[in-house]
Amino acid sequence: MRKTQICGINLLKTLILTGFFISSLQTVWSQDEQENLGSRINSKYNELDPVISPDGSKMYFTRSKHPGNVGGKKDPGDIWVADLNGVDQEASNLGAPVNTDEMNAVIGFSNDGNIMYLQTHNKQKTGGVSFSRKISSGWSKPQAMPVDYFRNKSDLQSMCISQDGKTIIMSIESYSTYGAEDLYVSFLQGNGSWSEPKNLGSVVNTRFQETTPRLADDNVTLFFSSNGHEGYGGRDIFVTQRLDDTWRNWSEPQNLGRKVNTKGVELSYFIPTTGDYAYLVSTQNSDGYGDLKRVPIRPSDRPDGSLEVLGVAQNEMPKPDTVLIISPEPTTPPQSGNETLEMINEIVKNPAVTIEGSVKNASTKNPVFARIEIFSADNQLINSVATNVSTGNFSLNVPSDSLLNLTVKADGYMGHQASIRVTPGQEDQLATNFELIPVEVGVTVQLPQVLFERSTTNLLSASYEELDQVVALLNEYPEMEINVSGHTDNQGSAKLNLELSEDRVETVILYLVGNGIARNRLSGKGYGGTKPIASNRSEETRKLNRRVEFVVLQNE
Repeated sequence: MRKTQICGINLLKTLILTGFFISSLQTVWSQDEQENLGSRINSKYNELDPVISPDGSKMYFTRSKHPGNVGGKKDPGDIWVADLNGVDQEASNLGAPVNTDEMNAVIGFSNDGNIMYLQTHNKQKTGGVSFSRKISSGWSKPQAMPVDYFRNKSDLQSMCISQDGKTIIMSIESYSTYGAEDLYVSFLQGNGSWSEPKNLGSVVNTRFQETTPRLADDNVTLFFSSNGHEGYGGRDIFVTQRLDDTWRNWSEPQNLGRKVNTKGVELSYFIPTTGDYAYLVSTQNSDGYGDLKRVPIRPSDRPDGSLEVLGVAQNEMPKPDTVLIISPEPTTPPQSGNETLEMINEIVKNPAVTIEGSVKNASTKNPVFARIEIFSADNQLINSVATNVSTGNFSLNVPSDSLLNLTVKADGYMGHQASIRVTPGQEDQLATNFELIPVEVGVTVQLPQVLFERSTTNLLSASYEELDQVVALLNEYPEMEINVSGHTDNQGSAKLNLELSEDRVETVILYLVGNGIARNRLSGKGYGGTKPIASNRSEETRKLNRRVEFVVLQNE
């Protein structure tokens, strides 16, 4: 009999995990009560987010409000490191450049331990994800890996990265949230950024908090903390398993039980690749806020995606009476086993420059929801990002040593284009702000790049790009009618200036008609030097008066 597959996972397994309550989960992943890691690692300050290095020798964690942090006692969190093999050696601050005066945390490592993935949380609109390379002096300056369409309304943020470096699970309060912080998934893209976060769905997420996700090495088993599922205290650790490749279908979350969870708050349950212990944060009987603790695990308890790991054999499960049909979304991470490392190496060889800025309404100065796209000189899309709905801010990475073309587009606005030269040795961050002109009746749109040969009606070749934007705008709004106006400075004969401006207006109109715009949608007039917008006393200001612009007459 042929087996039926749903998104790469056996249908029988999907039915079993979805349809039946697996009560034995509560005692599978730990055998004894929590063991405090002691004063060598813990302090009277808050310890958070433990991650064990791939070789099992070091623990990296975040410590908040410690005077030894980069930002001192006001610092929300620095990354510290402890030698798990050392008997007396105390944990130490990892220092700059990895740590800043913001909230810093390790979210995972590459398999060889030479790449450390990080998050920096300061209400960033790019997710704050980055990576750092192991170098002779420690760790390199982090390189940003922005998250598309990122939004987090919460003051809390936590993440983990899969063992292959292709998937991030994040706890944020974002679009389509069920309540407070929810768990979302994001995939590594070919340009080194992360895809738009997708909510994991209502089986995992509740109207309360789901935080500190930890994805096991099988890429199927997910541990997380929640106060929205039935538990013993403030927040408990739960486990669930992914049922297909949509990352939306999960088994019913199970509480890890009293061996792990207490009346306090439990967070950040982490099972290393090797070793006999799982690590977590707990406020129960702690020296301060949260302390780092461990619980023993059996080798057979290490998740591998099989039903046996859940403590239930397949042949012991009852046969279902109904068939469950799951319609997956086509959201899967890259497939090549070496793809992630190759991508990281390419980013390292060609370090990116971060462009940050904002897009606002030129009239009201209010934020505009826009799309910024970066193209190479041969018109290949390199990166794109949307602005934040509330602030209009954006941030995206571009390769260094290149000439790039940038476009800004927003519904109801005149688009903008610009060329950017990014050179080696340039600052690793550029600030670029844009103001878009709304396409409304009565609005005047200047065309500063529409230029002519001196005293002629011959368009310079640099004019075509901006005129093509006008063509695109008129095609986008087929009911729009515009009036084109031409202006000169006050030098020379007023009569000749008037005639020249009228002829230039006609040249512009003929260009638009020649590119498919109906003549009856276009009108125009030349004004010579009668309507200056700047002083004519110097050449610097006179050139502002030599301009072409149009007014929107109708748009519906």
